[in-house]
Amino acid sequence: MNGFLGILSHAGKTYAGHRSPFIVIYYILTGLLAWYDDKTGLLPDRLVCPLLWCGILFYVVINPQQLPSSVLGPIAGYCSLAGLYWL
Repeated sequence: MNGFLGILSHAGKTYAGHRSPFIVIYYILTGLLAWYDDKTGLLPDRLVCPLLWCGILFYVVINPQQLPSSVLGPIAGYCSLAGLYWL
């Protein structure tokens, strides 16, 4: 299975119970980021970094085969934004 369904099931096992804490943390942090961004126009590192680490930890727990791509994605995003900043 690919994509979203591949995350939900792996080797015939459903990981809905393991996903619940990650989903709750994701919604809380995303809501706080949206509120803070609306008020200030900024995204504070104290909220962005835990969201980033929670996403990487999600792949460590749920789908370790995709861990390299889940680590390379934030690295590429950070490098591209840092490159734009320094231009």
